Amino acid sequence: MRKLRGERNALAWRRLRACGVDLVRLALAREGAEPGVIAAAQRRRLERVNDHVPLTHLDLLRFLERVQLGDLERTRRWIADAERRHAEQAEGARRRPPTPDWLLEQGISGRSPVYLHVGVCWSARKRLRPIT
Repeated sequence: MRKLRGERNALAWRRLRACGVDLVRLALAREGAEPGVIAAAQRRRLERVNDHVPLTHLDLLRFLERVQLGDLERTRRWIADAERRHAEQAEGARRRPPTPDWLLEQGISGRSPVYLHVGVCWSARKRLRPIT
């Protein structure tokens, strides 16, 4: 487990480094950084795709924090949705009418009774009327 987590972190750091300065500038703007800090980040702009712009460890950590906060918020939404669905299913089961003791199956005309079933009978079909 630890080895997997370490490999996953290394991959995340490689991806962060490959992203370049635009992520840093975006992070600084979202965090409400002063204009001088944003201007300094803009001066370190990439000229070519393969140019290496050194990012500070703190810049990478802040970006990683934002990504993980987004994941945490999404997970919390999923949990809230699952709790809501569970509550709705419990409410539906609570409101469901009780199973009748007997079911009267009527003929095609709807007038003459054909069969009498126990309330939980598996072979009960259409044209049923509950009898308690």
